[in-house]
Amino acid sequence: MDFHAYLNVLDRRKVQIAVVSVCTLLATIVIVMAQPAKWSAQTVARVEPTASFEGAPVGFDDMQYLDRQMNTYAQLVDNLHMPENLARNLSLTAPPDVSVRQVANSNLMLIEATAGDPVTAAKVANTLTKDLVARVRGFAEQDARAADQAYQARVLQRETDIARDNEELSSLSSSGGRNSVHGQALRQEIAAKRSSMAADAASFERYRSVEAAKANALSVATPATQPSKPANRNLRMALLVGLALALIVGPGVAFASEGLSRRFRTGEEIEDLTQVPVLAAIPTATRADGTPLFNSGSQAEEAFRRMRTTLLLQSGDEHARLPHNARVFLLTSAAPGEGKSTVVANLGRSLAKSSRSVLLVDADLRRPSLHEIFGLSNQIGVSDLLRSDSDEPPVMQVPPLVTKVSGLFVLPAGEAVEDPPTELGSLRMRRLLQELRSHFDYVLVDSPAILAVPDALMITTNVDAVLVVTASRTPREALLSAQRELTRVGAPVVGVVINGADDPGLYPYTNYAPRPAESAKGERPTASSSAESQPPVNRHM
Repeated sequence: MDFHAYLNVLDRRKVQIAVVSVCTLLATIVIVMAQPAKWSAQTVARVEPTASFEGAPVGFDDMQYLDRQMNTYAQLVDNLHMPENLARNLSLTAPPDVSVRQVANSNLMLIEATAGDPVTAAKVANTLTKDLVARVRGFAEQDARAADQAYQARVLQRETDIARDNEELSSLSSSGGRNSVHGQALRQEIAAKRSSMAADAASFERYRSVEAAKANALSVATPATQPSKPANRNLRMALLVGLALALIVGPGVAFASEGLSRRFRTGEEIEDLTQVPVLAAIPTATRADGTPLFNSGSQAEEAFRRMRTTLLLQSGDEHARLPHNARVFLLTSAAPGEGKSTVVANLGRSLAKSSRSVLLVDADLRRPSLHEIFGLSNQIGVSDLLRSDSDEPPVMQVPPLVTKVSGLFVLPAGEAVEDPPTELGSLRMRRLLQELRSHFDYVLVDSPAILAVPDALMITTNVDAVLVVTASRTPREALLSAQRELTRVGAPVVGVVINGADDPGLYPYTNYAPRPAESAKGERPTASSSAESQPPVNRHM
């Protein structure tokens, strides 16, 4: 399929696309708005870098450490089972949905809680934030206590070492060796240990300030308030999602239906399937009075004129697919109800209007309809000729009935017979068509559908050409089966006539109606109306 083919699919399926898209949009809105209401409340927490507490400028390393802090706090909420603890402490039936995320390019965190009512959502968010702040401070205090214990142990050890060195130095002094080399070394060592203790004390004080900063790094910037509307019932978001789905589902269903459809969309599809050309495409049209004969100037009438032109030109062309000087045509179809009799009647009418004598033979001995189309009697007809033993020409035994169209005659089916296939395949039928061929320019034979009864197959060997009438709704398998039946008996199939060709791919022609006639006194009737009113004359009879 090319781009125009896709556009044609969208045009053909526009009603389906609209219905599916609207249903998808409404279904999305209903699904979103019909969900149980969930309320979300957010607490804004602030995380300060340690350097800011010490009055030092915040550097790149501090910001990286800040990100690690926030990730740590988020992991604390998940790994410490804080939602379960909240559910127990607040007497909730189930743990609430909580999430912690960092606000981009800031030192703020959003702690969100979702519950079945707004009061619980706000309470859970605030309680969760307070618990997280308390846990962060508890961890910092725990680290500070451990560090203090380790510092006190170091101080005690060094004081013990200094006391021991002082005692040894006193012993040296009492023995007169205070100024000895060993005494000087002891004094230097004691001084070094005292200096180390002073440095360690200063370092520990700085550590205490850092730990205090860590304990206060997380704080509540904005407590959660009760939400005013449910978080999962966003009508605007539902509309946007519904529209997005509608734009996908609507055309998707259309293309899927197109792919699964067994209807014909273009004449090329029919030609590829049957290996015979499409001679004409007839759009759906009906007269105001309900009769199958179309108005002059209508698109259907123009389609039959185009079909008439094709038959007239090709029947005289030795290189055309149509047999040379073909005059007897059998029109059949794959299945009943495809408008075959309507095509026969209108094609005959169009040929007769081109100054040709045309006979319509109703060979559907089971359900004849041509006499009804033209309002004629069906008392005698083809069946009577096939059962007659007279040697008189058929046109003398059963004269064709005259229609209101000059040059157009009808030989009705006549009374029903017990075995139509045998009668239609008999030698009498062959002689009948040969005799009629010598009296008329064109003989159009209407027959039953091929897949319904074998009647049409029995006539194929007695005609010059076979035209298969099909509707766009006809299943591909049915038309292919009919074509195989005709090929099997050696029928001279010359083309396909598409009836009810409403798709642009089947009937690409545009309407080109003539301008209305001017009203004036003494206006002469149009050529078409004059021809209709003339008495029928058959120059061959």
